[in-house]
Amino acid sequence: MSVGQFNHLDHRNNLSRQRPRTTSFCGERGWSLLEMAVVLSLILILACITFVTLQGTLKVGKTNAAYNTTLRAMREARQMAIDDWTTYYVTFVAPNSIQVWQQPRGIVGQPLPPPQWKTTYLLPLGGAGAPDIQFDNEPSLPATTPDGLRSGTFAIDFGQGMGGGGASSVYFYPDGSAHDLAGNINNGVVEIARPGDLYSTRALSIYGTTGRIRGWRLDKGTTSGVNVWNPI
Repeated sequence: MSVGQFNHLDHRNNLSRQRPRTTSFCGERGWSLLEMAVVLSLILILACITFVTLQGTLKVGKTNAAYNTTLRAMREARQMAIDDWTTYYVTFVAPNSIQVWQQPRGIVGQPLPPPQWKTTYLLPLGGAGAPDIQFDNEPSLPATTPDGLRSGTFAIDFGQGMGGGGASSVYFYPDGSAHDLAGNINNGVVEIARPGDLYSTRALSIYGTTGRIRGWRLDKGTTSGVNVWNPI
């Protein structure tokens, strides 16, 4: 081999070593329309699954928040009556408002002073500010709560201590007991639910003599299939 041929071959080898390696065919051509469509479809499916799951979670969260708000209003009114040694009362105003009032002590022989408004609680709202969870008596509820205080007629059902029920207010005395406007022992129940959603129902019952409040959740029996109340 001549010197010229050798130099030419060496030059070709140098060019071969300097030339960068080519990437894979897939890397050069990028994403095809079919591949992009598959990826976007998977993203949309996952987004839909997440949305449906969150919707259920949000609904349960609102239901629990409404129950806790109702329980808080009643317990705080009772405790303030004990602490201040005066009467507080809670009035439930459909569809989703709870008002707490104080009845100041009066002077013997004189009319009672007017009640003083303390606070108002609202159950969670839905879209556009419309009521979502409400005081609601859904059909197909069991006839009574396990404590026997539900009459099955009213969503707001106080005044059972004097018969009939259907009153919307409960008065807490300084000893913690619950009464109606006339001073009778006030047993009763308030039910909250999302209208049309039976198993969103929660109930709170109160024993007038002690003022004890109990919470209930409606469930479908796992074996019998019968609607039952379970304590919260």
